[in-house]
Amino acid sequence: MKVIDLEKNEVIAERIGYFYDSAQGDISGGRAPWLWATSNACPSFGSSPAFGSQPNQTAVFVEKVLRPNLKAKNIKMGGNH
Repeated sequence: MKVIDLEKNEVIAERIGYFYDSAQGDISGGRAPWLWATSNACPSFGSSPAFGSQPNQTAVFVEKVLRPNLKAKNIKMGGNH
């Protein structure tokens, strides 16, 4: 996954991850290989079974990378305006 500055056409950050399915794609018994492979992910998605933690991974990564410039937008933080 890449975060790209569209104005400058530059890559700001890139996240590379890997999954490993120890059963090598076996679907017997209704098994979903890619869901279980998330428990063997690098970087980790969290505790096993990890597929419950997967949906927010993109948002977490992007929020770590992008920080709004509040001064440039003249936005004040807090309850007082």
